[in-house]
Amino acid sequence: MTDIADERAEAAAARARLLRSIDEVRYRLDPQVIVAERTEAASLVAASIIDRTRSSAAARPWIIAIVATLIGVVLVARAGTDDRLETNTADVS
Repeated sequence: MTDIADERAEAAAARARLLRSIDEVRYRLDPQVIVAERTEAASLVAASIIDRTRSSAAARPWIIAIVATLIGVVLVARAGTDDRLETNTADVS
């Protein structure tokens, strides 16, 4: 008789473990949970990048000047291209 009782207890424990596993899978596959986990991961990566950038900027401030200059050159070149396109369009019509 104890064998049957032991088997029933073991089955109940297995059932409880299975239900916990199913609940965990449901939780993990919930879109809101996935978005929250990805957002947290992205925040950690962004914080790490910001920290490394700050340390690099503090160690080598001339790099910031070069990057800012390059960004300015690209923006000016892009603005000049846009102006030429508008001018060329005006000449054609």
